Amino acid sequence: MSIEAFWEQARFQHPELPQEPVDAWAFGATSEIADELLALVLEGTKTATASSLWDYQAEGEELPRVGQFDIVLDGAGSPAAIIETIAVDIVPFNEVSAEHAFEEGEGDRSLAYWREVHESFWRTYGAPPPQSVESSEIARVLGQSSSVEQAPSSVLHMERVGEANSIRQDTDASIPCGFAENMPVVCERFRLLYF
Repeated sequence: MSIEAFWEQARFQHPELPQEPVDAWAFGATSEIADELLALVLEGTKTATASSLWDYQAEGEELPRVGQFDIVLDGAGSPAAIIETIAVDIVPFNEVSAEHAFEEGEGDRSLAYWREVHESFWRTYGAPPPQSVESSEIARVLGQSSSVEQAPSSVLHMERVGEANSIRQDTDASIPCGFAENMPVVCERFRLLYF
């Protein structure tokens, strides 16, 4: 089914949805991960996700915002669900909470597991820190507030790994590492609206 047809079906049950389809993307960087994480969303186990702020900045994408609707794709790129963002916080990697790790619903749902798989993921697929954003600016934003609404526009851009039809598979070892213990992480909570 096309994204447009999926969206129209969803609008019959949820007239609050905007007329035009919204962004469509898949979780993770491979079709296998996309399908695994989608299954957790559909069973109600996964109600949160985390992305590297550096990835959003590298792709020039806007950060998620409260009240935003997104179409989640399966590993084949077909629309499978609509989620609504209910909370967004930016925190250093080493300050992501055990509660957030549990809400992501992966593995044994522990913070230790979350840190292990996310560090590995960002070391493999993550964008390095952007050259254009000073680390002091990121620290200032994180120190002021974790609220996305208060962050300056220069740090309000990034990409969700796995944006529609561009699931990343490259692992060029010459690309600088996309991980640091204190890297800014966009922690998003959502609710499943339609599937």
